[in-house]
Order: sequence, then structure tokens, then C-alpha cells
Amino acid sequence: MSQFFTLFADSMEAMGNDELQRNFDMVSKICDTPCLDDPSLRRASTLLNPIFQFAFGSLMSRMSYVISSDYERRLQSLEAKLKNEVSNSANTISELRKRNDQLDEKEKKQLEDIEELKKQLEGSRRLSDELCAKFTARDSKYRKLKKNYITTV
Repeated sequence: MSQFFTLFADSMEAMGNDELQRNFDMVSKICDTPCLDDPSLRRASTLLNPIFQFAFGSLMSRMSYVISSDYERRLQSLEAKLKNEVSNSANTISELRKRNDQLDEKEKKQLEDIEELKKQLEGSRRLSDELCAKFTARDSKYRKLKKNYITTV
């Protein structure tokens, strides 16, 4: 019976142990059979004494504890990973928001510069139109003078 206690402590030791294997086969037959009328189970029923039941219950308790401890460890590990991911995501979001604000400021400045350049272009067009009008007036005056000069000469 003491081997039941060490079964989960060192499972490699339990491999190849014929007596332990027979005990497990017997327990599985008992669990699968609705009654103990089977001739092969008559001797097995005498082995189900309180010590065996306590050992089997202890094994089940230890197995449940190991499984729940493993799940708890995995859960804590996943929670830590999730917290790390959330932290990284929050840092990334904050950096992206700062970069977005910088780009907004830069775009606003460029729009102001564009408006200023549009005003300067409009002023240059007006000046160009005025100069073109003066040039046209002088050119026509020059042509008249040239025409008069040619006619007088």
C-alpha cells in the first residue's frame, strides 16, 4: 500500500511493477463492474479494506491537489503575461497618441504656411497683373511712337 503514496512522487519507479499493475487492474475492474459476482472479483473484494480505501482516497486527493496547483500556476503565468501585454499596449498607445499630437501640430503649422503662401501668391498675381497692364500700356504707346516716327521719316 505504501507504493500508492509514492506513485505520483516518482512515476518512473511504478513502471514495470507487476504487483502495482495488478492492483490497478483490480481497481479498474471493480469500478467497471456493477457487482462483485464475477469470480475473479471475489478475492478483490476482500482487498478493499479501510487502509486500501484510505490510500486510494489519499492518492485521489493528491492528484486533485497537483492538478489544481498546476492550473493555478498556469493561470498566474497567463495573468502575468496578460498584464505585461496590457502594459505594453498601453505604452504603445500613449506613444502613438503623442506622435499623433505632434503630427497634428505639424499639419496645423503647414496649413498656416500654405495659407500664407496663398496670400503671397495672390499678392504676386495682382502685382503681375498691374505690371502687365503697365507694360501693355507702354508697349502700345511705344508702338504708336514708332509708327509716328516711321510715318514722319
